[in-house]
Amino acid sequence: MPFPKFKNAFGFSKAIRALPFFFFIHHLEEIFFLHSWLSEPPFPLLTFIQKIDTSVHLYIASFLLGISGFWVVFFSHRFFSEENYFRIICAFSGLVLLNVFFPHILFTFYFLHYTPGIFTAVNFNLPLTGFIFACFYIYKLLPKGEVILYGTLGGVFGLILYFIFLKASVVVDFLI
Repeated sequence: MPFPKFKNAFGFSKAIRALPFFFFIHHLEEIFFLHSWLSEPPFPLLTFIQKIDTSVHLYIASFLLGISGFWVVFFSHRFFSEENYFRIICAFSGLVLLNVFFPHILFTFYFLHYTPGIFTAVNFNLPLTGFIFACFYIYKLLPKGEVILYGTLGGVFGLILYFIFLKASVVVDFLI
């Protein structure tokens, strides 16, 4: 099945196609600045992260999560109906939106300090996911309750997936 074309939804398919690129760029910002950010005291909330070898495990987990967005957008439509593809995109958008607020905006306000990923989260991911959710609502691509449900489930699943990728990074590091 070719990439879905959305009638009467101005810019929606372009926004969906842009989402994994912005999400990956966001993870690159995290990868480049996370190690130096974690080495600056005091960050008591992040002591559990400091126990992990940040030079390898967090980078691998962020990279895997960033790459997974490309699969979701560019390949999942081949395996699912259009309506289920919309649900998957809604969940992925929820994952990206939750990532804007937790940890980036929350940690920036808590520490009153730059948090790696805050620039791309606020300037790229927040407006883009807002536009995608607005298209779901305006063009009635999914019922409002499903948009809320799948957006929320996507955010929760993304948090779980990050920790799974964090554990997988230990295996990848062992194999390298």
